Amino acid sequence: MTYWTVWAISRHSHHHHDAQVEEPELNFYGNTDKAMTTPYGYLVSFLFVLFPSVWNNIMVPRYLEWDEKYATPAERDLAAIENIYSGIPELVEAGHKYQAEQRALQSKGQKVA
Repeated sequence: MTYWTVWAISRHSHHHHDAQVEEPELNFYGNTDKAMTTPYGYLVSFLFVLFPSVWNNIMVPRYLEWDEKYATPAERDLAAIENIYSGIPELVEAGHKYQAEQRALQSKGQKVA
């Protein structure tokens, strides 16, 4: 029922991974290195967004884990900037920390992302 209620949004990440795939052939990736999923399904997540503090408590750790484990170096650079602009304290802190680490590596002459 959720599939039809939310217009197959669970397969949307496949579209971002391979934009040439037509909608009927899109697959659900689950929580893999290709896509992050919500922990309680989309319908419950839609309710969580009505309460930002609940949403942030659940999703911010998942965002940070994704950035650290799955993001490419270029994606991590972009995520750091977006995290800072988000205004969410934990994301802002993580964005500044990542940028400081990159500057430290650069000042030591090491290759940065």
